Amino acid sequence: MRLALPLLLVAGLAALAFPGRAAASAGTVVLETSPITVSAFEVARGVRLAPSPKVDGYVIGMSAEVVDVLGNPVPMQDVMLHHVVVAKVGVPDYTCGVIEDYSGDISNLRAERFYAEGEEHFALSLPEGYGYPNRGQDTWGLLYMLMNHHPHSMAVKIRYTVRYVTGEPRCRRAAGSSPPEAICTAAVSHWM
Repeated sequence: MRLALPLLLVAGLAALAFPGRAAASAGTVVLETSPITVSAFEVARGVRLAPSPKVDGYVIGMSAEVVDVLGNPVPMQDVMLHHVVVAKVGVPDYTCGVIEDYSGDISNLRAERFYAEGEEHFALSLPEGYGYPNRGQDTWGLLYMLMNHHPHSMAVKIRYTVRYVTGEPRCRRAAGSSPPEAICTAAVSHWM
């Protein structure tokens, strides 16, 4: 009994000194841009800041769609999401050293592209064990192009669903690579 009490005390101190990993959990958050006005039979394109998940973890999936200001999905026959590219602002993009804006001018904005979707409705779903790192304080931005197919202006939003995991490390690096590359689709370079 005399030995049990010191062993219990040592075990308790060890548990405090070397805490276990937090339990892994998965979640989904749905975010949307502020309204974007698309004039009759016109194209709206731009770059703007976008809400990001306020959690520390890894993005494991994403999808995007166009909705009206009430949150109802807008058919592509009305307003089509030609493309949207989501990037983490303030981080260099290792896949492309120079980013040009729509007019062809070189932008000094540093942003690492990690997701893109277009009229093909490609949804991101990373393999088990992989994820794109996100901190709760990260700033996201998006580049978009919307096409209005009607004779009247419409106010729409881009709504995107983000699936993420927390509490477990995820691989983000190709074996032997330096610097680490973002996991992103090959199509992203077409849209920037």
